[in-house]
Amino acid sequence: MLAECEADFHRYIAGEFVDAFVLGYEVGARCGAWLRIRPGMHVDANWPALGVAAGAARLLGLAPEAIVQAIDIAACQLATSLYLPVAQGRTARNTYLGHSASLGLQAAFASAAGIDAPEGALAHYAANHAAATAQPLPDASTLLLRDAYLKPFAAVRHVHYGATAARAIRERLAGDTAGIRRIVLTVYEEAIVYCGNRAPRTPIQAQFSLSFGLAAMLRFGDVDPSVYAAPRFDDAELRRLEALVELEVDAGLTARRERGATLALTHDGGTHEESVTTIAGDAQNPLDRANLLAKFTHYAAPSVAPARAQAFCDGVLDAPAGTALGALWQRL
Repeated sequence: MLAECEADFHRYIAGEFVDAFVLGYEVGARCGAWLRIRPGMHVDANWPALGVAAGAARLLGLAPEAIVQAIDIAACQLATSLYLPVAQGRTARNTYLGHSASLGLQAAFASAAGIDAPEGALAHYAANHAAATAQPLPDASTLLLRDAYLKPFAAVRHVHYGATAARAIRERLAGDTAGIRRIVLTVYEEAIVYCGNRAPRTPIQAQFSLSFGLAAMLRFGDVDPSVYAAPRFDDAELRRLEALVELEVDAGLTARRERGATLALTHDGGTHEESVTTIAGDAQNPLDRANLLAKFTHYAAPSVAPARAQAFCDGVLDAPAGTALGALWQRL
């Protein structure tokens, strides 16, 4: 069935894909809010598989009860994925989402083939293998997709608040970082738990590093893929700035379960402070079309020529519901 699905990719249309994507997102987002991970774990090979199972089952045309069965099949074998590779700078973490995709697809195909799952398998997993929250989930009429975000920077979302504050201060300094003597980032506790990596030795550690992200922004004015490769990754001034960073917990933000950061910086020319509570790409501050196109074409280069990348983006954003997915893909 997997081979048949791949062979039939061109027969699916954009409207069907969007419908399946929305369902998968809503299932995955609710599961992520419910199945809180235990200390030392990473989410990427865990509950995302449940969203994939739902979306793939919908795309296969399965009935609602069969979609629920696909989710429960996946719940019977969710991975215990560790944060350890991130802490040690190992790229094993980069296989996690592929694992989720594979498990979700397998579960959808299994349900389509008539394989059944124990009733309440996901609830059993939540009670016995997750740090499940007791808070009620949003009702079915609430679209969580409306709260989704797109990241403007090539780093974990937690890094964005400090990096955004650093960009504002860099503009005041006109890019002069040589006079910086002290850097204090005050941020919600979860950000420090997951992105407190210091003096990162590998790109994966740096992507999960509050101090590296804001230092890169101060030094180069952006946190894009180039900061994780030589010569920028080993730049002496970037490393000096990263070592200066002090991380402190914002008790208020943490207690209110809100995100944000305050960056305080001491420079030979004076002190600077910048607080950030919302960032570009948030639901309330979405990236506009121009910024979406700019990010895609920048990150796709040099593998994809800018003109072709922009044509693909335009095609996806403007495609009528009846457009064949294969036709869109050929534009890239």
